[in-house]
Amino acid sequence: MGQSPPGSSYNEYFNGVPFYQGSADFGQWYPTERIYCTAPTRFANKGDVLFSVRAPVGDMNIALSDCAIGRGLCCIRHKSGSTALTYLYLTNTKSVMEHNAGEGAVFKSLSKKQLTMLPVVSIPDVIAKSFIKILEFRVSNIVPPYIFG
Repeated sequence: MGQSPPGSSYNEYFNGVPFYQGSADFGQWYPTERIYCTAPTRFANKGDVLFSVRAPVGDMNIALSDCAIGRGLCCIRHKSGSTALTYLYLTNTKSVMEHNAGEGAVFKSLSKKQLTMLPVVSIPDVIAKSFIKILEFRVSNIVPPYIFG
C-alpha cells in the first residue's frame, strides 16, 4: 500500500524518483512521469502492477521503472514476478475488488485488509511457469514491449 510523503518533497524537475499519488497519470498501459519525489516512503518496482485503491478503485497500470507510490495506490506482484500473470489476475478480480470497496468519507476506497481477503488459487509451480510462458508470449503481442520485450 502506498503512503504519501511530505508535499514539500514533490517537484516537476526530475529531482528524485517518479511519484504517483493515484491514477491521475495513468495511460492505457503505463503511467506518465510528471511528478518526482525526493523523500519517498513506499516503492513499487519496475514491472509491478500499480492498482488504484481509491477514487476510482480498480484502475491499473504497469510501472516502467522503480517509483514511489502515494496513498491512492498499491503495487501488486505475483510471487513468480510475472507482470502478465499479475495483470491478468487483477483484471479478472477487479469487479470483486470494486464491490468490496468500502465507502469512505467522500469516495470508495479499498483497504489493505480488504485486499488481503481476496481469494487466490494456488497451483503447482511447474503449471504456473508453463502458463506464464504462454501468457507472456500472448501479452507481448498486445502490450507495448516496455516490460515484456
